[in-house]
Amino acid sequence: MKRILMIIFSLAMSSAVFADAASNAADSAKSALSAATSTINSGLEDFSKELQNTVPNLQTTQNVYADAFIGKLFPAVPPHFAFGANFGITTLKTEGLSDSVDAIQSVLQDLGGLDLDISVPNKLALPTITADVRVGGVLLPFDIGLTAMLTGTDAPKIDTGDYSSYHDLGGNLSAGGNGFSGSINFFTFGIDARYAILEDGLLLPGLSVGAGYAVSKGAVSVSGSDSKTESGVKNSVDADIDVAYVTQTAYVQAQLSKKFFIITPFVGARMLLSWSDNAYSWNVNYTASAGDNSVPISMGGKDEISRGAYFIPQLYFGTGINLLFFQLSASAAYDIRDALLSGAFSLRFKL
Repeated sequence: MKRILMIIFSLAMSSAVFADAASNAADSAKSALSAATSTINSGLEDFSKELQNTVPNLQTTQNVYADAFIGKLFPAVPPHFAFGANFGITTLKTEGLSDSVDAIQSVLQDLGGLDLDISVPNKLALPTITADVRVGGVLLPFDIGLTAMLTGTDAPKIDTGDYSSYHDLGGNLSAGGNGFSGSINFFTFGIDARYAILEDGLLLPGLSVGAGYAVSKGAVSVSGSDSKTESGVKNSVDADIDVAYVTQTAYVQAQLSKKFFIITPFVGARMLLSWSDNAYSWNVNYTASAGDNSVPISMGGKDEISRGAYFIPQLYFGTGINLLFFQLSASAAYDIRDALLSGAFSLRFKL
């Protein structure tokens, strides 16, 4: 009887020890994540602001034509038109996202050496591949252009006020080649019209003024998980970070272009008026297990960041190469206010 009681007592003591070990590990994790919360939130807020600066520049790398105007000053039959694809790229500063990931990872490293295996560089080359069409000569002397891009059917539904609309939308556009282990999902649509003031001729360059509007919705997601056992305690974690944006941009522009045989260099200036809504969310689910005892904790944060209308002055330039009914063009744009450089390359059929 004494032996049975001793066994029962030993089991009870062992269970209590396991419970204490799991509880202590969970308490340590909660305390460490609480201390890191301010750093994590601050980093994601900084990254959201960088998106607010960068996305308008990304929008205006699209639908850029070498010719200041498609068509003639007088109506043409059939009307002049062009369509094709535009490949753009803009530098996105991601230090804020990197700081948030590092803050979470630092806590997890102290909890039994957990590693989420998330990689975020300080800068990321954000790409776009858009389809566009432009028609001129229908209503003199205007031309009208449309452009669109969609990485996934969920992207147009993104609402910064609805976490479920942007949570874990990764997997559509991966940027792993840039040392970034996350994924990006976005949608963009733009429309613009240009009015021809001068027609490109023997001596005079082409000159147009115009206005446009673009809307973009997107989400950036990173996530990871790990599990390790140390000193009899099994530490398990999964974590994710999601940052979403909805950016609208209106702009006015002026562009000069001049044909020289098959080459059409161009230069222009824009004034952008942009407004943006951003949101971020992060969550860390950690479980400490010892014996039959498991103690889970969950830590995270959310916030919405709205920015009123703000102006961005921008210069752009490039060159088009005309080959029969096709035009190849390369362009670059410089955001004077934020010192951001964007570039694009396009291939279009042009009549």
